[in-house]
Amino acid sequence: MTFPQPSSLTAMGDPTVDYFRIRTQLQSSGDLFESEVGLQAVCLGPDSDIGCVQVTYWDPLPRYYLDASGLPQPELSKVSTVRITQDRMWTGLIPARMEQEYPQQPGRKGRILFSLVDIFRPDWLDETAGETAVYYREPVFIDIIQYFQPPPPGLTPTRDDRFYRYQYYMQSDGVQPSFVVMPAYGRKSGFITFLNRRGSGIDVDVIGVNLSTSGPPGPNGNRQETLFSATVANNATAAYSFVATTEGTFDFLVLALADVDQGDEVAITVQLSDDPL
Repeated sequence: MTFPQPSSLTAMGDPTVDYFRIRTQLQSSGDLFESEVGLQAVCLGPDSDIGCVQVTYWDPLPRYYLDASGLPQPELSKVSTVRITQDRMWTGLIPARMEQEYPQQPGRKGRILFSLVDIFRPDWLDETAGETAVYYREPVFIDIIQYFQPPPPGLTPTRDDRFYRYQYYMQSDGVQPSFVVMPAYGRKSGFITFLNRRGSGIDVDVIGVNLSTSGPPGPNGNRQETLFSATVANNATAAYSFVATTEGTFDFLVLALADVDQGDEVAITVQLSDDPL
């Protein structure tokens, strides 16, 4: 992280607050968030673009694994993990063991750690256009809510729908394609409309991207799939909708516009939802 994160101790010290919320813009896939206070439940918050987070904690219970000879050996890390998603929260006591240290990380106290399971690559490039294209990248936020008390029975955390609206393009050069990159982690449906008022037709594409931490585009690297293509005439509209049951889920949803010029009026609206429709 390049800026301070909120403190769970500050939240715990306020008698009017029964939760700790981390809501912050991501910088890299390696972002790690800490809590020095135990929790009774944890879930993704309504503003989270990320759809899967790992909770790591100091675990006093003995665990074993089988070595190469098939014999049980004690697992010494004292580390256990659970994962939360937009569909699944964790309910149950996880203490922060500040009097303990993670054995394989000397000096690291037994704080509760939150990290990404979803892959985040702020430097993603289209596999064809590469660095020559113009990119506009929406910020990606993580939102985690940690409860100090047992949550109300029947609590079902949900992410809010994400809306994006665009009117004019101020970064384009009129020659290279332009890409609008937005987070879509685990979203189950979406609806996109294009309204062209630039004076001439324009080619548009909707691309779904699944990210990888290594390798070039292809089976071992990022995967992208063109979901929709259209030529939108002047003063005309085009629309595209998707559901995860037929199209799958993606990490990024990318809008590609061919040869758009600076100041061109091409109005776009996007709605991404966790509702499977």
